[in-house]
Amino acid sequence: MRICIVASGLERPSKQESSHLRRTLDGTARIAHELSQTLAQTQHDVTAITDCPQGNLLKSSRTYNLMTVGRHFSLTCIPRFVEILRRARPDIVHFHGGELMSFFARLSKARTGLPTVHTFTFIPSLVRDSSSITRRALYSLAGMSFRMNIPPSQDLDHVIALTEFARERLISEENIPERNLSVVRYGIPVESFEQSLRGQSEADPGIVFISGTTKIRGFHTFVSSIPIIKSGFRSAKVAVAVRDREDLERSHLNGQNGFDIVGPSDLYHSVSSHSIVVMPFWGHVAVDPPLSMLECMAWGKQVISTPIGSIPEIMSNNRGLVVPPRDARALGKGVLELLNDQSTGQLLSRNARAFVRSNYRWDEAIRSILNIYNRILNN
Repeated sequence: MRICIVASGLERPSKQESSHLRRTLDGTARIAHELSQTLAQTQHDVTAITDCPQGNLLKSSRTYNLMTVGRHFSLTCIPRFVEILRRARPDIVHFHGGELMSFFARLSKARTGLPTVHTFTFIPSLVRDSSSITRRALYSLAGMSFRMNIPPSQDLDHVIALTEFARERLISEENIPERNLSVVRYGIPVESFEQSLRGQSEADPGIVFISGTTKIRGFHTFVSSIPIIKSGFRSAKVAVAVRDREDLERSHLNGQNGFDIVGPSDLYHSVSSHSIVVMPFWGHVAVDPPLSMLECMAWGKQVISTPIGSIPEIMSNNRGLVVPPRDARALGKGVLELLNDQSTGQLLSRNARAFVRSNYRWDEAIRSILNIYNRILNN
């Protein structure tokens, strides 16, 4: 089968791209890359289309073809995009992203008539709720315009949600027909399942914050919870894992004390010596559910987060702790609960690991996605 995978940000050159590319990609770009790579390994002809300067393609080494529409996905690059599709001659085109990318997918479908699938990695209503009034109005107007001008016969052939929560929101708030919507839990890399993390000693447990050093990702809430944690468990080792230079600079600019800095490094090394992972989001996350959360759960980490998007679905049934957002006291009490009750922490760890390893496997995800492709092509 000839397949085109479309996503923004797929081109992020790295020195060791072939084996460590996923560490340089975040969110939508990462899962689109892993889908492209896995499909190519199963003997499908895969072309991925992204947005970047043309010169960057010379630095990439992939198991699939990679092409670019230019620096950004926009209305002006539709002719270039259509030309790439004409040359690739795909049987099916599969987009990944949020509401704006879904508009692009609908325009492409209207121009080419090619079978088209879209995976919502962002839940549109959550993005709108956390956006400015101007941006919310822009999204609403664009959505109304697309619904009025694109007839149902030229709309997307199928939509994929990553969780049941996302599926329900897409049906109730985005008016996507239930018959055209499936839930596929995209997989976690095989190497993540194979990695074995060393645990902290009982006398010196570790807590690490990993969600990013901005307010909306809960950094200030975490910092405010540290005195509460320390007052109840003096030997607790507290750290903030930074992902890049910007994260590092923000953590120092806040002038806060009481935690160590870990990184910049990949997620595995950031959490390896900590038993508790804290992700106290205030607003929507970049990909729902957060890939970093799923990986930490696969490694048996005890995760504490907030009820944003699909997080309660992922962490239900004693797979993690969910506390209110912007509530440092509740966060601190949650950490102390795990520090003082090892049996609860071990239960969360076992349940989290079992859930992710059973539900986020690429072989199962690929099987579901190929079934969707085949149903569309055979109709």
